Amino acid sequence: MSKDMENHVDIQVELYAISEALKELVELNEDHRPGLAMLLRMLADKVERVARKIG
Repeated sequence: MSKDMENHVDIQVELYAISEALKELVELNEDHRPGLAMLLRMLADKVERVARKIG
């Protein structure tokens, strides 16, 4: 695997981890801060889309 491909995989893995962390924050904030939860969900979705494009 080339160095560029390794970097893409590393970045993709990190982006998926960020997306999962954001989804956990959504769950924690859904009841008390629905507006924040909605924004976090949107951000998680965008991060996941970027991760898919990299792969």
